Amino acid sequence: MEGESLSASIAALAQEIGADIKGLRTGKQDAVLFTVIEAASWDYVVEVTSPSIVVLTLTAPACTLAVQAPCQSFRLALVQGTGANKVTWPSNVRWPYGVPPVLSYTQGHIDLFEFLSPNADGQWFGFFLGGGF
Repeated sequence: MEGESLSASIAALAQEIGADIKGLRTGKQDAVLFTVIEAASWDYVVEVTSPSIVVLTLTAPACTLAVQAPCQSFRLALVQGTGANKVTWPSNVRWPYGVPPVLSYTQGHIDLFEFLSPNADGQWFGFFLGGGF
């Protein structure tokens, strides 16, 4: 039952984020895609082809992410599935001041990120939008 409520919370969060993004977009652009990943263990490749929201539940103590996306932007919601899980960010993501953000440690908490690649060249600017939701 606890897993069901977590899935419902993730789905609600994805809908909220999607409504926010859709409100900022023009009618000529493609719709935002939602990708909900129930579990990501040691390694995970974020693959998106258009502006998307990826909701990823962390289930291992450490997860190495890779980003392969031929688009210019996407959002990522990381959910602490078991709590205190860490992420190793890929080298093609640059953070403000060169410092990656610290994730929430509490099980069920959600951290939000946005990634921009102005030239869609595989190099990303990462932005921490907020955490501990």
